[in-house]
Amino acid sequence: MKKFKIKIMIILAVLFSCMFMMGCSDKNSGNDSVYAQGKVIILQAYGSSSDAAGASHSFVELYNTTDEAISLNGIGLYYADGTTVPSGQTNTATEDGAWTRISLDGKTIPAKGSFLVLGPKQSASARYQIPENSGDINDNPFTLSNRAFKVALIQSNANLTVQNPFTADSGKPIAGYIDMVGAANTYPTRDLIFGFETAPARNSASEAVRRTDLYDYDDNSGDFIAARYALSDGGMSKEELEVRKPRNSSAGKWDPFAAPVIGEGSPQLMILQVGAATDGNVSHSFIELYNNSNQAVNLSGYSLQYAAGTKVAANANEDGAWTKIDLTGTIQPKRSFLILGKKGTSASPALSITDNSGDINQSSIELSNRAGKVVLMNNQTLLSVQNPFNSNGGQPITGYVDMIGYFNDNTDRILGFETQPIGDITKQAGARRTSLDDTNNNLADFEKVAYNNASAEVIALKRPKNHAHGAWNPITGE
Repeated sequence: MKKFKIKIMIILAVLFSCMFMMGCSDKNSGNDSVYAQGKVIILQAYGSSSDAAGASHSFVELYNTTDEAISLNGIGLYYADGTTVPSGQTNTATEDGAWTRISLDGKTIPAKGSFLVLGPKQSASARYQIPENSGDINDNPFTLSNRAFKVALIQSNANLTVQNPFTADSGKPIAGYIDMVGAANTYPTRDLIFGFETAPARNSASEAVRRTDLYDYDDNSGDFIAARYALSDGGMSKEELEVRKPRNSSAGKWDPFAAPVIGEGSPQLMILQVGAATDGNVSHSFIELYNNSNQAVNLSGYSLQYAAGTKVAANANEDGAWTKIDLTGTIQPKRSFLILGKKGTSASPALSITDNSGDINQSSIELSNRAGKVVLMNNQTLLSVQNPFNSNGGQPITGYVDMIGYFNDNTDRILGFETQPIGDITKQAGARRTSLDDTNNNLADFEKVAYNNASAEVIALKRPKNHAHGAWNPITGE
């Protein structure tokens, strides 16, 4: 309520100053010739790098605050980096880098919807892996510094030469100006930026700059927060990430400031572990699911689907055919659910699972111990795409819940996975999650569990559990 009152007072102050001083800029008073002015805003922006912990790509997300779709014809997205000096030194630069323009001609931003400009992938280890080519514009030269950058939205085809288009017209925005954000990490010492509205926001390799709400007070430092995509040091929860992650125009109408749904109403089913049995140290092929939410989930209507990969030497452009398992039953909160498949031939495997101890026992299920993929779907339609994680314009297909893709060594190939597959999986080992936070990157989310070399304590903790085991934390064992 206090924040709301403050905003009302600011709005009234701006209105009265315009009436009596006649000094408001076109941006504040409105200019009909700049048709997107006051309607399309920069919602968030992020600069990635090769070791960025936040997100995999540099991006700028625009948002249409109105109830009508808006053409972006004639509008350019201009961007430039600031300057940075080594730690401990003081930055004495007097200008930023040169502006680059990305044309938005021919594009439309939907009513109450987003528009995403995406650069190339830069970080394979970032917490949030953005699907490749999922922008409305995918621009390979587009990158932003994770130390200092500025982004401006201007209705113009001209080159931009001024440092700060917000104040370059005798203290007012230049013709065609729509919106801008400038950000720096340690402004104004190590990192400098000369283009911003009133004062710059703060960014980093872990944090995007993201609006606090849909009101624009022409002050980047107050209008934007540092939204921490990295998992460490108070980063977004999985539920927060689902609300705040950048979206493209195909998402349609949405609320970028909706409250995250925690626990109730937010089932979080995941593939916890997979294992393949032949003549090695895992007794059965198996898939272990886990319900990391606070509500029971009826599995009727869900399916598990799996397929084997190929050898690199075969130079195949597709994996083996999908096999579908229709699920039944209910998985209670914080419990596992075990699908147990074909038994291997080893007489004394290190991981010995009791016959018929799965919640679903189906001896025809046989996972490859060389290269394979397993997908959890909230439907029972047999898959036809190679990688349901990114086959919908770079996004997961309808009904997608979770997937793992794995391989043994560089002679094996798998074409379905989340961001990167996990390697070194054999008939001696399973692939198991390292935490209950899903970053949509199999390489980062899973580890090899070598059961043949594991202690009795490790086997007891990490062995697959069925639903009867009860509620537990599969990471701590509690």
